[in-house]
Amino acid sequence: MVVREVLPRDAIPSIDEPRFGRSFDGDSSDKLIVVEGEIVRSYPVRILHFHEIVHDTRQVGG
Repeated sequence: MVVREVLPRDAIPSIDEPRFGRSFDGDSSDKLIVVEGEIVRSYPVRILHFHEIVHDTRQVGG
C-alpha cells in the first residue's frame, strides 16, 4: 500500500472559540449538526467541511 501525504499536519484549521447567537444567519437549506445538552448548540455542516474540528469546551454559564 502506498500512502501519500496530501495535506501537511495542521493544514485544516480548527474552530477554537466558537461564538453563538440567538438567531441563525445561514441559508434555510443548510444542514446542521445539533449537540443537545443543558445548552443546545448547532454547527453548520458547510463550516465543518472546512474546519472539521470545533473545540467547544464552554460550561453552562460560561
